[in-house]
Order: sequence, then C-alpha cells, then structure tokens
Amino acid sequence: MEAHGNPNEPQTTSLISVQALTEGQRSAVARYEELHGITRLLESVSMAVRTVGAAPTKRRFGRQGSATVVISLLCPRWLVTVIGDDAPVVAAWRTEGAEIRRITQELAGQRVTGLQVTSFRAGAAERETTLVLVGTNEAGAQFETAVMAGLGPGRA
Repeated sequence: MEAHGNPNEPQTTSLISVQALTEGQRSAVARYEELHGITRLLESVSMAVRTVGAAPTKRRFGRQGSATVVISLLCPRWLVTVIGDDAPVVAAWRTEGAEIRRITQELAGQRVTGLQVTSFRAGAAERETTLVLVGTNEAGAQFETAVMAGLGPGRA
C-alpha cells in the first residue's frame, strides 16, 4: 500500500489479518507481553487494521520523511498499537472503562484523524491519553465501530 502524497488527505486504513504482521512486529508484541505479564494478545485479536498516514512534505536533515504506519489490534481486553517495521514500538490500552472518541486535528501541518483513547496503558499507574491513527474510510469506520462495541463497563 502506498502512502498518500497530499498532506491534506487523511490517512488510509485497511483491514488485515494478524498473519500480515512482520516477524519483527510479532517479536515486539511477544516482548511487550512478557514485560507486562499479558498473554495471548495475537491469538485473541478480533479485528486488525493497518493505517498509513500521509508522507511529510517537508524534508528533514536533507531527507524526505516516510509515512507513518500503524497496526491496530482489537482484543477482548486490550487495544494494541504496533508502530513501525524495523524497530516496532508496541503499546496496549485497556478497553474496559476506556474513553474513546474520534478526532480530526492539524498536526505538523497535516490533517490527522483517529481515535483519542484515554485509559490505562499496560504497566501504567494512571490513565493516559493517546491518539490511535485510523482513517475515515470504510475500514476505519468498521474498526471504530468494533472498538466502541468492545468497550467494557464505564464506556464513553
């Protein structure tokens, strides 16, 4: 999938299977599970999406920036994000009691859409807020609906 060239276009989201994750992404999730005492994240995924953001138009240090790629995994108790391919960064947010809303905002001169998640991140003592990139296309809307349906008691 190619990234958008127009910085005013929102990101695009597509449905994927867990098998689409690279070996590096799978290993990063396994390390995250071990670090936080979580089990079977990949085995319990009910929906997975891949979101590709617009490539930055500004050059940094003489190089063109690359598009942001985020894999989002919805599990019964967790919303998991995997960012990047080479050195993936993983985070998991509890769905029970989470507050989630769709937002669109300008960020570094680009329009960004996604889900603002306020919940407990695995290993955190306090609720935190993050932005999970999700496109406004059909797959993004399906993922948003599934996330909202999967919220536990205290849902937003």
